[in-house]
Amino acid sequence: MEGWLALADPESGLIPRNSKKLHWNAEDAAAENYSFMVLTSSFTNRERFNGRMREMLATEIKVTSRIDSLPDTFDFKSQAFSSKKPNLYRILLNSSGYIKDGLLPLTE
Repeated sequence: MEGWLALADPESGLIPRNSKKLHWNAEDAAAENYSFMVLTSSFTNRERFNGRMREMLATEIKVTSRIDSLPDTFDFKSQAFSSKKPNLYRILLNSSGYIKDGLLPLTE
């Protein structure tokens, strides 16, 4: 968790897809990583769980919501969506993956 937090975007505070692709996306950064950081911090560091993890989620909602509350890929360099136009199919596919792999395990 410390390694991923060290890679977080200094401006948004969001974690990247990986160490080479400096953007946030629902299918990797959120579904495959953020949710496990939340679970880990809930057991190992309640202060981080109640602080930085909740702040990260609030920022994620604020800067990545593109179609209503459905998120789209957010580029750290431009501090904007990676694509100029939303692609509904991609947004729905990636959002459903985030729900299935990331958000549901948190609620279980």
